[in-house]
Amino acid sequence: MKKLIALFVFTIVSLNIYATCTPAATAPLIDGGFFPASNTQPCIVRSEPISGLVIQLKNFGVVASGVYVVSTKFDTIIGLPSGSSWNMTAPSANPANTLLTDEIGCIEITGSTTAPIGNYDLDFGVTVVLTVDNGQTFDTITDRTSVLVVAFNQLLGAEADFSYFLSVVNSQSECAHTVGIQELTNVSKLSVYPNPFSDKTVISFNSVEPAKYTARIIDVMGKEVYAETINATSGTNKIEVNRKNISRGMYFFVLTNGKATATKRLVIE
Repeated sequence: MKKLIALFVFTIVSLNIYATCTPAATAPLIDGGFFPASNTQPCIVRSEPISGLVIQLKNFGVVASGVYVVSTKFDTIIGLPSGSSWNMTAPSANPANTLLTDEIGCIEITGSTTAPIGNYDLDFGVTVVLTVDNGQTFDTITDRTSVLVVAFNQLLGAEADFSYFLSVVNSQSECAHTVGIQELTNVSKLSVYPNPFSDKTVISFNSVEPAKYTARIIDVMGKEVYAETINATSGTNKIEVNRKNISRGMYFFVLTNGKATATKRLVIE
């Protein structure tokens, strides 16, 4: 009887450990990438179990004339808050963590973290196998999605977005405020280089039309350490930020028009 009870308990524990997400039946993406949008995801509350945080992903199909993605294997996720982990669900007939042409899978984030509050940009280490029309392997690429997105967009003539972030907060009330902020729709290609930096960095973005923005840098506790008014022109705009008296650490660059925002993480060494 004790053995049966022990076996039953072990089975329940095992199911809890390996329980994972269910891939979506369809995807809102034409080409490939991640969904739903980062700012619609539940936040991770510090020191509490992570629950209900699922990233859906659709694999690519055709990436150029006569060139196909046969499979994409997800090897690692870079940038997860400390103490959290991931588990992927793909079709059962596939190799582990692997999606075939146009397939949909999902990644569930679990665990608990005491990492500082803020947005954590994720990068995904993948192995992609490509073939040509005759079915022969064209190439096998192992790299990060942040690198591959540039090549895929050039081949597809598209603007696929592989960026994804998770938000860490101190309470659910903070999460409600965070995800309630509308994202800037007339700003694209917000980037920071170099990042991390020690003396100065350049922040660039594309604006659909001439507009006035406020550029801010805030620390992980929400304290503002830099602010500047930007009269942006249509097209590419650049902002040079000097470190001056800002201490080393992680910060967030926030570009806003007063109604909506765009955000990037900064690291000062």
